[in-house]
Amino acid sequence: MTKTLYLTPRLQVRELAPGDEPLLLTLHGDPAVARWMGDGTPLTPEMCLAWVRVSMNNYANQGYGYCAVFERASGEFVGGCGLIHPPGEPRRPVEIIYALRPPFWGRGYAREMVSAMLDWGARQRGLRQVWATAMPDNTASARVLAASGLHWQHTRPDADGEPTATWLWEAPAQATSSPEAPGSSPNPV
Repeated sequence: MTKTLYLTPRLQVRELAPGDEPLLLTLHGDPAVARWMGDGTPLTPEMCLAWVRVSMNNYANQGYGYCAVFERASGEFVGGCGLIHPPGEPRRPVEIIYALRPPFWGRGYAREMVSAMLDWGARQRGLRQVWATAMPDNTASARVLAASGLHWQHTRPDADGEPTATWLWEAPAQATSSPEAPGSSPNPV
């Protein structure tokens, strides 16, 4: 049984579960998507299996991780979105990551799921700050991040020495609560 984190007017966001590896491969194995993530190399089936396992561990230990996103009307897999702690970061900040399958680009889904994930993180996990990174030439991602309330901070070298634009979101004071706070969807429908 998979756990739905929240619903938006058009999307369902749920935890990853064993058996979701083909979904991740459909998304992160696509060169058009992989181009904007990490070193640009599409993920392999083995990497997708590891990603599901890491995500499940993150849910158990941190209460959040990478999630699968589905279109509510059709049930079709749209992409992924989640809150993570990037490996190799000395301060272990919380970072939001997301990706959409190309057929869903340009529909406003990225902003919808990112905004709702930030709200969920503040209300359900008490997160006060969330970072995001993007390639400096990824203008579509920059628009999504700005529209979701993140503010550009600087461009810095990443672990591989490549330039990375860094963004920061700070929760409004009334949006944060304790991690134990009960709640349902940040966007009730």
